[in-house]
Amino acid sequence: MTRVSCFPPCLSCDCREWYRRNFTITFLMARVTLQNMWNNLKQQKIKK
Repeated sequence: MTRVSCFPPCLSCDCREWYRRNFTITFLMARVTLQNMWNNLKQQKIKK
């Protein structure tokens, strides 16, 4: 039995784990980016 690749995605196979992991990584990266942007904005306000 051959394994079906996840591209194009098929939600019926075990690609759900792949999607969940990808979403988690993307969410964490976005969170870090937003925190860095927020900290930069706060520092710019303090300098003024």
